[in-house]
Amino acid sequence: MAHDSSDDDDQDSQNEDDMTEAQKAAKKLMAFYSWTCPNCNYAYAENKLPKYFCYCSRWEEPDYNPMVMPHSCGEYCDKPKNKTCKHGNCDVICHPGACPPCNISVSVKCYCEKQTKYVPC
Repeated sequence: MAHDSSDDDDQDSQNEDDMTEAQKAAKKLMAFYSWTCPNCNYAYAENKLPKYFCYCSRWEEPDYNPMVMPHSCGEYCDKPKNKTCKHGNCDVICHPGACPPCNISVSVKCYCEKQTKYVPC
């Protein structure tokens, strides 16, 4: 039995013909008032859009500034550099990705406490 693609086209056009004008308008309206995530391709309705924050998560919907990286608030990140660092927070402008490591060296004694070495924080 051969499958005729014209039968599929007839069914699609018949389904569109069965839709009322209000349903067609609603379908077009929903297509206009929705946003699709470029990463996961999930379609959001306008009233259920996710909250958008800058990289440091401090500002919602940061204003566009041509002198600052896109999606950045332009302020210092101020997040902890890592979980164990006690030397202050990140001093880089709001940025994507992980914060740079701490560049301070700390002294660590060996087990017998006869030698001391300086290692990165």
